[in-house]
Amino acid sequence: MEKEIDLLMMKNRLEKQQKELSVRVKAERKKSGPNSMANPDRADLARDYTNRARRLSELERSEEQLKETEEALQRIENGTYGQCTHCGAFILPGRLEALPVAPLCINCQRQESR
Repeated sequence: MEKEIDLLMMKNRLEKQQKELSVRVKAERKKSGPNSMANPDRADLARDYTNRARRLSELERSEEQLKETEEALQRIENGTYGQCTHCGAFILPGRLEALPVAPLCINCQRQESR
């Protein structure tokens, strides 16, 4: 039998994750601005473009993680945390332990992944 979800522990874990992601997003936004080089050559421009593309990709990933974390915290506040947002079934506590932001039960996740 699966153990029950400790909502207070999960909320604390998600709030900590939210703070860390907020700091990361803020830092990545600062770094993702244009680089001002005096007289850049093609190699400098190519390197700058590649670095900027990588930073923007990291920023997008961090923003998505932050959004998922905030949505999970909202589900805790609404009293729907641990319920699948698609079918309403309960999400296994082991799944939430591994992925606290999981909005879907494993069956709905499988269907969505197809």
